[in-house]
Amino acid sequence: MKRKLKSMLASLCCTVLLVSGLTACSKPDTSTAQNAATGETTDSKGDKDMNKNDINKNDTGKTVIKAISTSSTYPNNSYMIISKSGTVLVADPYMVTSGIKPDIITSTHSHPDHNDQAFYDKNKGVKTSLYKVESFSFKDIKVSSIASTHGDTINKDNPSNVIYVYEVDGLRIAHMGDIAQDQLTDEQVKALGKIDIAFMQFVNSYSDYSLENGKGFKLIEQLKPQIIIPTHSSPEATKKIGDIVGKYEKVENVLSISKDDLKDGTRKVIEIKNTLK
Repeated sequence: MKRKLKSMLASLCCTVLLVSGLTACSKPDTSTAQNAATGETTDSKGDKDMNKNDINKNDTGKTVIKAISTSSTYPNNSYMIISKSGTVLVADPYMVTSGIKPDIITSTHSHPDHNDQAFYDKNKGVKTSLYKVESFSFKDIKVSSIASTHGDTINKDNPSNVIYVYEVDGLRIAHMGDIAQDQLTDEQVKALGKIDIAFMQFVNSYSDYSLENGKGFKLIEQLKPQIIIPTHSSPEATKKIGDIVGKYEKVENVLSISKDDLKDGTRKVIEIKNTLK
């Protein structure tokens, strides 16, 4: 009798445990259900934070210029320019950071440190101008370009370097690429016109630009842009051009600037320190 009773009790315990286990397994995960309703996953917090810091966003009321290359060798070749209304232009992309959604892409010349094929492949439908002399507008940005050279002679039909000018929010911004000329021609100076901001190299053996020969310093002073952003350079060369124009500043990754900021006429070198690398 006792043996029979023990057997009945053991059977009853197993049944209770089985039912409890089934209940636990079948209980809905309320957090998962909530996530399904909102279309988010449990990892969505990171996505939300990333959206808050969307690299393409511009809510400054000014034109934004950002360093975008992850290269430690060439951190200062590639930039994005975002207009006040949010139009995104990418200039000379190389090892570009993720998340960028360009409206326009340009490149001054064919060298690999100014081109990112993977980025081009991802953005095949985007208006792209690769070392080409042309003029066009997209939304609120106007783009024009003129022939220059990365060597000795300017070949207007197939230039080895192209200078791009971006007109955005009242600013005229030039990317000089890897120009190798000792000086600009009168025709180039006239075509470029008034430049507010220039991306410019000062040390580059491929262009025979160095601190010692000072070619970059002399050439950029033909244009006298109010703001100079160094690309290929060195600490010594950046300091020297800062001394030439009279003022040097450094910002981290991002420069926000407007036409009103230039009203006092002060010329300066602004180094955009890239911490993405």
